[in-house]
Amino acid sequence: MHLYFISDLHLSNDDQDNLASFAVFINSIIENNSRLYILGDLFDVWIGDDDTSTPLIENLIPLFKKLKDKNVTTFFCHGNRDFLLGETFASLMSVNLLEEKTILYFQDKKILLMHGDQLCTDDHDYQQFRSMVRSTEWQQKFLSKPLAKRREMAVNMRIESTKNNKNKSLDIMDVNKDSVSSLMQDESIDILIHGHTHRPAFHAIKSGPQGKTRVVLGDWDKNEKVLLLSDGLMKFCSIKKNALQVIREQII
Repeated sequence: MHLYFISDLHLSNDDQDNLASFAVFINSIIENNSRLYILGDLFDVWIGDDDTSTPLIENLIPLFKKLKDKNVTTFFCHGNRDFLLGETFASLMSVNLLEEKTILYFQDKKILLMHGDQLCTDDHDYQQFRSMVRSTEWQQKFLSKPLAKRREMAVNMRIESTKNNKNKSLDIMDVNKDSVSSLMQDESIDILIHGHTHRPAFHAIKSGPQGKTRVVLGDWDKNEKVLLLSDGLMKFCSIKKNALQVIREQII
């Protein structure tokens, strides 16, 4: 079995490069008994499942159909940009929606999957904002507004977020190491895989007698676009000529 993990593509109608790379990636996936896990921020922004009449979605539909035709089971975990993505989109693309934290077992390892923004606990302003927009009350109120109004609000929120982030240190916007260690110890996790921070790496976690690993996925502006688990190895891969090219690897 081959497990593929990606995150932070930030697809939009204005950027065709990542969409083209995504299409190449799909062609590279080995058919049958493979799984694809998208760990959030597939889109640069998602304002509701009723906003699907766009060139981007029209281009994505055949790509996700190709995954289904290749017998690739696809899973999606919400990110901080596309937490409003719902069952209508999932049905349209034949995608299985995951919980905020999802456990899977692979080669005798217990693996925890998440987007990762909830681990950035030093960024108190962001965590307050996250708590607000993830509430049922806020989402119902937002989704009740016309599409044009939601687009305007989304643009304003991105402008405000960009302005605020300029005044924050990189450490504050990274995951909190104590939060990571506590989570992995409390859940008895061997491997944590997440995105969000755009800093692809394998991190050794010293917690107890057994070695643990935190794997951070890269965004698609970097070469390390894909994490592949197979044959007892975790492999960071780039996309070259309809194939994955291993950049670095580590034993699972």
